[in-house]
Amino acid sequence: SSDSNNNLHFFWRGKLSPFNMYWLFYRAKLANGNYTNICSLPLKVLSGSIPNDPHIAGSKGDTAHCVFRARWDMPDRIGYAKILPTYPEPTVLDIDTISPMEWGTASCYPHIAVDKNNRIHVVWQGWIPIGTIPVNIFYRMRDTNGIWGQVETLSVFPRSYANYYPRITVDNNGDIHVVWMAYTRPDYHYRLIHRVKKPSGWSEITIFPDTFTYYNCYHPTCAVSPDNRLHIAFYTDGWGDSLNIGRIIRNPNGSWEGPDTVTNFNDNSCRLNPEIVATQEGNIHIFRMDKAVYTNNYYRIFYKRWVPSSGIKDYKKEFYEVGWKIIKEKNWLKIFSSRPVKNPVQITIYNPLGEIKYQAKRADSYFLIDTKNLSAGSYFLKLAIPDCQVIKKIIIY
Repeated sequence: SSDSNNNLHFFWRGKLSPFNMYWLFYRAKLANGNYTNICSLPLKVLSGSIPNDPHIAGSKGDTAHCVFRARWDMPDRIGYAKILPTYPEPTVLDIDTISPMEWGTASCYPHIAVDKNNRIHVVWQGWIPIGTIPVNIFYRMRDTNGIWGQVETLSVFPRSYANYYPRITVDNNGDIHVVWMAYTRPDYHYRLIHRVKKPSGWSEITIFPDTFTYYNCYHPTCAVSPDNRLHIAFYTDGWGDSLNIGRIIRNPNGSWEGPDTVTNFNDNSCRLNPEIVATQEGNIHIFRMDKAVYTNNYYRIFYKRWVPSSGIKDYKKEFYEVGWKIIKEKNWLKIFSSRPVKNPVQITIYNPLGEIKYQAKRADSYFLIDTKNLSAGSYFLKLAIPDCQVIKKIIIY
Protein backbone atom coordinates (compact mmCIF):
# COMPACT_ATOMS: atom_id res chain seq x y z
CA SER A 1 0.00 0.00 0.00
CA SER A 2 1.12 3.62 -0.48
CA ASP A 3 0.68 6.69 1.73
CA SER A 4 0.12 10.34 0.84
CA ASN A 5 3.89 10.96 0.77
CA ASN A 6 4.42 8.25 -1.88
CA ASN A 7 6.11 5.75 0.41
CA LEU A 8 5.30 2.10 -0.35
CA HIS A 9 4.54 -0.23 2.56
CA PHE A 10 4.86 -4.04 2.53
CA PHE A 11 3.46 -6.41 5.16
CA TRP A 12 3.67 -10.19 4.96
CA ARG A 13 3.91 -13.50 6.78
CA GLY A 14 7.10 -15.53 6.51
CA LYS A 15 9.72 -17.77 8.08
CA LEU A 16 13.41 -17.15 8.69
CA SER A 17 14.09 -20.81 7.91
CA PRO A 18 12.10 -24.02 7.33
CA PHE A 19 12.50 -24.80 11.02
CA ASN A 20 11.22 -21.48 12.39
CA MET A 21 7.69 -20.41 13.25
CA TYR A 22 5.86 -17.89 11.10
CA TRP A 23 6.31 -14.18 11.83
CA LEU A 24 4.81 -10.99 10.47
CA PHE A 25 7.30 -8.74 8.67
CA TYR A 26 7.22 -5.13 7.50
CA ARG A 27 9.34 -3.08 5.12
CA ALA A 28 8.91 0.23 3.27
CA LYS A 29 10.26 1.69 0.06
CA LEU A 30 10.56 5.40 0.71
CA ALA A 31 9.65 8.07 -1.83
CA ASN A 32 13.36 8.78 -2.33
CA GLY A 33 13.92 5.18 -3.47
CA ASN A 34 15.58 3.85 -0.31
CA TYR A 35 14.33 0.68 1.36
CA THR A 36 14.08 0.46 5.12
CA ASN A 37 15.32 -2.63 6.88
CA ILE A 38 12.90 -5.48 7.46
CA CYS A 39 11.37 -5.58 10.93
CA SER A 40 9.18 -8.16 12.63
CA LEU A 41 6.18 -7.29 14.77
CA PRO A 42 6.68 -7.95 18.52
CA LEU A 43 3.31 -9.64 18.98
CA LYS A 44 3.90 -11.41 22.33
CA VAL A 45 1.32 -14.04 21.42
CA LEU A 46 0.95 -17.53 22.86
CA SER A 47 3.75 -19.98 22.13
CA GLY A 48 3.01 -21.91 18.96
CA SER A 49 0.64 -19.26 17.62
CA ILE A 50 0.81 -18.77 13.86
CA PRO A 51 -0.05 -15.18 12.86
CA ASN A 52 -1.96 -14.96 9.62
CA ASP A 53 -4.09 -12.85 7.26
CA PRO A 54 -1.85 -9.73 7.04
CA HIS A 55 -3.27 -6.63 5.34
CA ILE A 56 -1.98 -3.06 5.21
CA ALA A 57 -3.20 0.44 4.31
CA GLY A 58 -1.34 3.75 4.02
CA SER A 59 -2.64 7.06 5.33
CA LYS A 60 -1.89 10.77 5.38
CA GLY A 61 1.75 11.37 6.12
CA ASP A 62 4.16 8.46 6.37
CA THR A 63 2.17 6.07 8.54
CA ALA A 64 1.14 2.49 7.71
CA HIS A 65 -1.74 0.70 9.43
CA CYS A 66 -1.78 -3.11 9.59
CA VAL A 67 -4.27 -5.78 10.61
CA PHE A 68 -3.70 -9.49 11.13
CA ARG A 69 -4.90 -12.56 12.97
CA ALA A 70 -2.98 -13.88 15.99
CA ARG A 71 -3.62 -15.93 19.11
CA TRP A 72 -3.90 -13.93 22.30
CA ASP A 73 -5.29 -15.90 25.26
CA MET A 74 -6.25 -18.97 23.16
CA PRO A 75 -8.78 -18.02 20.44
CA ASP A 76 -7.50 -16.23 17.37
CA ARG A 77 -8.15 -12.50 17.56
CA ILE A 78 -7.75 -9.54 15.23
CA GLY A 79 -4.68 -7.41 15.86
CA TYR A 80 -3.70 -3.94 14.71
CA ALA A 81 -0.29 -2.30 14.31
CA LYS A 82 0.69 1.27 13.47
CA ILE A 83 4.13 1.59 11.88
CA LEU A 84 6.26 4.58 10.90
CA PRO A 85 8.78 3.92 8.09
CA THR A 86 11.75 5.56 9.82
CA TYR A 87 15.08 4.96 8.11
CA PRO A 88 16.85 2.62 8.35
CA GLU A 89 14.84 0.89 11.11
CA PRO A 90 11.02 1.15 11.01
CA THR A 91 9.28 2.16 14.23
CA VAL A 92 6.30 0.15 15.51
CA LEU A 93 4.21 2.82 17.24
CA ASP A 94 1.29 0.75 18.48
CA ILE A 95 0.01 -2.83 18.68
CA ASP A 96 -3.54 -3.45 19.82
CA THR A 97 -6.34 -6.02 19.70
CA ILE A 98 -9.46 -5.07 17.77
CA SER A 99 -11.75 -8.04 18.40
CA PRO A 100 -12.83 -8.07 22.07
CA MET A 101 -10.75 -10.11 24.50
CA GLU A 102 -13.92 -11.45 26.13
CA TRP A 103 -14.95 -13.23 22.93
CA GLY A 104 -14.41 -16.94 23.44
CA THR A 105 -14.36 -18.00 19.77
CA ALA A 106 -12.06 -17.20 16.88
CA SER A 107 -11.93 -14.15 14.62
CA CYS A 108 -10.18 -14.18 11.24
CA TYR A 109 -9.79 -12.63 7.76
CA PRO A 110 -9.45 -8.95 8.72
CA HIS A 111 -9.27 -6.17 6.14
CA ILE A 112 -8.47 -2.47 6.56
CA ALA A 113 -9.06 0.91 4.90
CA VAL A 114 -8.11 4.48 5.83
CA ASP A 115 -10.25 7.49 4.91
CA LYS A 116 -9.11 11.03 4.05
CA ASN A 117 -9.53 12.09 7.68
CA ASN A 118 -7.07 9.37 8.80
CA ARG A 119 -9.76 7.29 10.48
CA ILE A 120 -9.10 3.54 10.43
CA HIS A 121 -11.86 1.16 9.31
CA VAL A 122 -11.54 -2.58 9.94
CA VAL A 123 -13.81 -5.52 9.11
CA TRP A 124 -13.38 -9.18 9.96
CA GLN A 125 -15.10 -12.55 10.15
CA GLY A 126 -15.97 -13.92 13.58
CA TRP A 127 -17.35 -17.25 14.72
CA ILE A 128 -19.65 -15.35 17.06
CA PRO A 129 -23.25 -16.62 16.84
CA ILE A 130 -25.99 -14.02 16.69
CA GLY A 131 -29.42 -15.61 16.83
CA THR A 132 -29.39 -18.45 14.31
CA ILE A 133 -26.40 -17.02 12.37
CA PRO A 134 -23.22 -18.85 13.49
CA VAL A 135 -20.62 -16.84 11.51
CA ASN A 136 -20.83 -13.06 11.18
CA ILE A 137 -19.08 -9.98 9.81
CA PHE A 138 -17.97 -7.26 12.23
CA TYR A 139 -16.78 -3.67 11.81
CA ARG A 140 -14.88 -1.26 14.03
CA MET A 141 -13.53 2.27 13.50
CA ARG A 142 -10.54 4.01 15.10
CA ASP A 143 -10.96 7.79 15.21
CA THR A 144 -8.28 10.43 14.66
CA ASN A 145 -7.54 10.47 18.41
CA GLY A 146 -6.67 6.77 18.36
CA ILE A 147 -9.85 5.64 20.14
CA TRP A 148 -11.60 2.51 18.91
CA GLY A 149 -15.39 2.70 18.63
CA GLN A 150 -17.92 0.02 19.41
CA VAL A 151 -17.95 -3.24 17.45
CA GLU A 152 -20.80 -3.24 14.92
CA THR A 153 -22.39 -6.33 13.37
CA LEU A 154 -23.07 -6.05 9.63
CA SER A 155 -24.36 -9.47 8.64
CA VAL A 156 -27.77 -9.81 10.30
CA PHE A 157 -30.40 -9.95 7.55
CA PRO A 158 -33.34 -12.31 6.86
CA ARG A 159 -31.56 -14.71 4.49
CA SER A 160 -28.26 -14.77 6.38
CA TYR A 161 -26.89 -18.13 7.49
CA ALA A 162 -23.06 -17.84 7.49
CA ASN A 163 -20.81 -14.96 6.39
CA TYR A 164 -17.17 -15.02 5.28
CA TYR A 165 -14.17 -13.11 3.86
CA PRO A 166 -15.07 -9.41 4.17
CA ARG A 167 -13.33 -6.61 2.27
CA ILE A 168 -13.57 -2.87 2.88
CA THR A 169 -12.81 0.28 0.88
CA VAL A 170 -13.54 4.02 1.03
CA ASP A 171 -14.99 5.91 -1.93
CA ASN A 172 -14.24 9.45 -3.07
CA ASN A 173 -17.06 10.86 -0.92
CA GLY A 174 -15.76 9.18 2.23
CA ASP A 175 -18.48 6.51 2.29
CA ILE A 176 -17.42 3.09 3.59
CA HIS A 177 -18.16 0.04 1.41
CA VAL A 178 -18.02 -3.52 2.76
CA VAL A 179 -18.44 -6.65 0.65
CA TRP A 180 -18.38 -10.27 1.74
CA MET A 181 -19.48 -13.79 0.83
CA ALA A 182 -22.60 -15.21 2.48
CA TYR A 183 -24.19 -18.63 2.54
CA THR A 184 -27.85 -17.68 2.21
CA ARG A 185 -31.16 -19.30 3.03
CA PRO A 186 -33.36 -20.97 1.90
CA ASP A 187 -31.53 -22.27 -1.19
CA TYR A 188 -28.10 -22.39 0.51
CA HIS A 189 -25.84 -20.94 -2.15
CA TYR A 190 -22.89 -18.57 -1.76
CA ARG A 191 -23.68 -15.00 -2.75
CA LEU A 192 -22.01 -11.59 -2.63
CA ILE A 193 -23.21 -9.08 -0.05
CA HIS A 194 -22.67 -5.32 -0.14
CA ARG A 195 -23.34 -2.67 2.47
CA VAL A 196 -22.34 1.01 2.53
CA LYS A 197 -21.95 3.36 5.50
CA LYS A 198 -22.86 6.99 4.86
CA PRO A 199 -22.98 9.84 7.41
CA SER A 200 -26.59 8.83 8.07
CA GLY A 201 -25.60 5.25 8.92
CA TRP A 202 -25.47 1.81 7.32
CA SER A 203 -27.54 1.00 4.25
CA GLU A 204 -29.66 -2.08 3.79
CA ILE A 205 -28.08 -5.25 2.42
CA THR A 206 -27.64 -5.74 -1.33
CA ILE A 207 -27.40 -9.38 -2.44
CA PHE A 208 -25.87 -10.54 -5.73
CA PRO A 209 -27.33 -12.39 -7.45
CA ASP A 210 -30.59 -11.24 -5.88
CA THR A 211 -32.69 -14.13 -7.20
CA PHE A 212 -32.53 -17.83 -6.44
CA THR A 213 -29.90 -19.30 -8.76
CA TYR A 214 -28.03 -22.51 -9.35
CA TYR A 215 -24.56 -20.94 -9.14
CA ASN A 216 -22.28 -19.55 -6.42
CA CYS A 217 -20.05 -16.47 -6.06
CA TYR A 218 -16.99 -16.56 -3.82
CA HIS A 219 -14.29 -14.37 -2.23
CA PRO A 220 -15.15 -10.82 -3.33
CA THR A 221 -12.53 -8.08 -3.43
CA CYS A 222 -13.26 -4.42 -4.16
CA ALA A 223 -11.79 -1.10 -5.33
CA VAL A 224 -13.12 2.38 -6.17
CA SER A 225 -12.20 4.00 -9.50
CA PRO A 226 -11.69 7.78 -9.98
CA ASP A 227 -15.27 8.15 -11.25
CA ASN A 228 -16.44 6.83 -7.83
CA ARG A 229 -17.70 3.48 -9.10
CA LEU A 230 -17.23 0.45 -6.87
CA HIS A 231 -15.73 -2.55 -8.70
CA ILE A 232 -16.12 -6.00 -7.13
CA ALA A 233 -14.20 -9.00 -8.46
CA PHE A 234 -15.01 -12.58 -7.43
CA TYR A 235 -14.81 -16.15 -8.64
CA THR A 236 -17.85 -18.18 -9.59
CA ASP A 237 -19.17 -21.41 -11.04
CA GLY A 238 -21.80 -19.41 -12.94
CA TRP A 239 -20.19 -19.87 -16.37
CA GLY A 240 -17.62 -22.13 -17.94
CA ASP A 241 -17.30 -25.69 -16.73
CA SER A 242 -15.41 -24.96 -13.50
CA LEU A 243 -14.48 -21.72 -11.69
CA ASN A 244 -14.00 -18.38 -13.46
CA ILE A 245 -13.50 -14.72 -12.52
CA GLY A 246 -16.32 -12.17 -12.72
CA ARG A 247 -16.87 -8.51 -11.90
CA ILE A 248 -19.85 -6.35 -10.96
CA ILE A 249 -19.95 -2.54 -10.70
CA ARG A 250 -21.92 -0.28 -8.36
CA ASN A 251 -22.50 3.17 -9.84
CA PRO A 252 -22.50 6.33 -7.67
CA ASN A 253 -26.31 6.50 -7.91
CA GLY A 254 -26.60 3.02 -6.38
CA SER A 255 -27.43 1.14 -9.59
CA TRP A 256 -25.52 -2.00 -10.54
CA GLU A 257 -23.91 -3.30 -13.74
CA GLY A 258 -22.76 -6.80 -14.65
CA PRO A 259 -21.63 -9.38 -14.15
CA ASP A 260 -18.72 -9.14 -16.59
CA THR A 261 -16.89 -12.32 -17.52
CA VAL A 262 -13.27 -11.52 -16.72
CA THR A 263 -12.39 -15.13 -17.60
CA ASN A 264 -14.56 -17.72 -19.33
CA PHE A 265 -12.62 -20.97 -19.67
CA ASN A 266 -14.10 -24.38 -20.44
CA ASP A 267 -11.16 -26.59 -19.54
CA ASN A 268 -12.36 -28.02 -16.22
CA SER A 269 -9.71 -25.96 -14.35
CA CYS A 270 -9.89 -23.29 -11.68
CA ARG A 271 -9.38 -19.52 -11.56
CA LEU A 272 -9.44 -18.38 -7.94
CA ASN A 273 -8.99 -15.60 -5.37
CA PRO A 274 -8.92 -12.41 -7.47
CA GLU A 275 -7.45 -9.13 -6.24
CA ILE A 276 -8.59 -5.87 -7.83
CA VAL A 277 -6.87 -2.46 -8.02
CA ALA A 278 -8.19 0.81 -9.48
CA THR A 279 -5.52 3.31 -10.58
CA GLN A 280 -5.69 7.08 -10.93
CA GLU A 281 -5.97 7.00 -14.72
CA GLY A 282 -9.16 4.94 -14.41
CA ASN A 283 -7.85 1.49 -15.35
CA ILE A 284 -8.92 -1.61 -13.43
CA HIS A 285 -6.29 -4.28 -12.74
CA ILE A 286 -7.31 -7.80 -11.70
CA PHE A 287 -4.89 -10.46 -10.49
CA ARG A 288 -5.93 -14.06 -10.06
CA MET A 289 -4.58 -17.51 -9.23
CA ASP A 290 -4.83 -20.20 -11.94
CA LYS A 291 -4.34 -23.93 -11.75
CA ALA A 292 -4.67 -25.46 -15.21
CA VAL A 293 -2.95 -27.49 -17.91
CA TYR A 294 -1.04 -24.42 -19.10
CA THR A 295 0.42 -24.00 -15.57
CA ASN A 296 1.40 -27.70 -15.39
CA ASN A 297 -1.25 -27.93 -12.66
CA TYR A 298 0.76 -25.66 -10.38
CA TYR A 299 -0.74 -22.48 -8.98
CA ARG A 300 0.36 -19.39 -10.94
CA ILE A 301 -0.57 -15.70 -10.75
CA PHE A 302 -2.17 -14.11 -13.83
CA TYR A 303 -3.12 -10.53 -14.58
CA LYS A 304 -5.73 -8.73 -16.68
CA ARG A 305 -6.41 -5.02 -17.23
CA TRP A 306 -9.68 -3.26 -18.03
CA VAL A 307 -9.64 0.20 -19.64
CA PRO A 308 -12.89 2.21 -19.40
CA SER A 309 -14.30 3.10 -22.81
CA SER A 310 -15.75 6.37 -21.51
CA GLY A 311 -12.38 7.57 -20.30
CA ILE A 312 -11.73 9.53 -17.11
CA LYS A 313 -12.08 13.11 -16.01
CA ASP A 314 -10.84 15.48 -18.69
CA TYR A 315 -8.18 17.14 -16.57
CA LYS A 316 -6.68 13.77 -15.60
CA LYS A 317 -6.81 12.50 -19.18
CA GLU A 318 -5.06 15.68 -20.35
CA PHE A 319 -2.34 15.22 -17.75
CA TYR A 320 -1.53 11.64 -18.73
CA GLU A 321 -1.83 12.09 -22.50
CA VAL A 322 0.00 15.39 -22.83
CA GLY A 323 3.32 13.56 -23.33
CA TRP A 324 5.86 15.38 -21.18
CA LYS A 325 9.41 15.50 -22.53
CA ILE A 326 12.58 16.16 -20.54
CA ILE A 327 15.79 17.51 -22.10
CA LYS A 328 18.95 17.93 -20.03
CA GLU A 329 21.47 20.55 -21.08
CA LYS A 330 24.45 21.99 -19.25
CA ASN A 331 23.08 24.00 -16.30
CA TRP A 332 19.51 23.76 -17.60
CA LEU A 333 16.61 21.32 -17.53
CA LYS A 334 13.80 21.71 -20.07
CA ILE A 335 10.40 20.13 -19.37
CA PHE A 336 7.77 20.65 -22.03
CA SER A 337 4.89 19.27 -24.06
CA SER A 338 3.79 19.87 -27.62
CA ARG A 339 0.18 20.16 -26.43
CA PRO A 340 -1.27 23.04 -24.37
CA VAL A 341 -1.99 22.49 -20.67
CA LYS A 342 -5.14 24.00 -19.15
CA ASN A 343 -4.69 23.07 -15.48
CA PRO A 344 -1.86 24.08 -13.10
CA VAL A 345 1.00 21.59 -12.99
CA GLN A 346 3.34 21.43 -10.00
CA ILE A 347 6.94 20.42 -10.70
CA THR A 348 9.12 19.32 -7.80
CA ILE A 349 12.74 18.17 -7.81
CA TYR A 350 14.01 16.44 -4.69
CA ASN A 351 17.14 14.53 -3.77
CA PRO A 352 17.34 10.89 -2.55
CA LEU A 353 16.92 12.13 1.03
CA GLY A 354 13.56 13.65 0.15
CA GLU A 355 14.79 17.27 0.38
CA ILE A 356 13.05 19.60 -2.08
CA LYS A 357 15.53 21.43 -4.32
CA TYR A 358 13.11 23.08 -6.75
CA GLN A 359 9.38 23.63 -6.93
CA ALA A 360 7.10 25.56 -9.30
CA LYS A 361 3.39 25.51 -10.12
CA ARG A 362 1.59 27.06 -13.06
CA ALA A 363 -0.68 26.18 -16.01
CA ASP A 364 2.05 25.92 -18.60
CA SER A 365 3.44 23.38 -21.05
CA TYR A 366 7.04 24.66 -20.83
CA PHE A 367 9.34 24.83 -17.81
CA LEU A 368 12.99 25.92 -17.94
CA ILE A 369 14.85 25.08 -14.73
CA ASP A 370 18.26 26.45 -13.77
CA THR A 371 20.30 23.52 -12.37
CA LYS A 372 23.60 25.34 -11.74
CA ASN A 373 23.01 25.22 -7.98
CA LEU A 374 22.28 21.47 -7.94
CA SER A 375 25.15 19.14 -7.11
CA ALA A 376 25.89 16.39 -9.62
CA GLY A 377 24.00 13.21 -8.84
CA SER A 378 20.59 11.51 -8.91
CA TYR A 379 17.32 13.35 -8.29
CA PHE A 380 13.60 12.68 -8.57
CA LEU A 381 11.37 14.85 -10.74
CA LYS A 382 7.64 14.88 -9.90
CA LEU A 383 4.96 16.40 -12.14
CA ALA A 384 1.61 16.57 -10.36
CA ILE A 385 -1.94 17.85 -10.40
CA PRO A 386 -4.52 16.90 -7.73
CA ASP A 387 -4.91 13.09 -7.60
CA CYS A 388 -2.43 12.52 -10.46
CA GLN A 389 1.33 12.46 -10.62
CA VAL A 390 4.30 11.19 -12.59
CA ILE A 391 7.71 10.61 -10.97
CA LYS A 392 10.89 10.23 -13.01
CA LYS A 393 14.49 9.71 -11.95
CA ILE A 394 16.97 12.20 -13.45
CA ILE A 395 20.74 12.58 -13.26
CA ILE A 396 22.37 16.00 -13.05
CA TYR A 397 26.00 16.16 -14.21
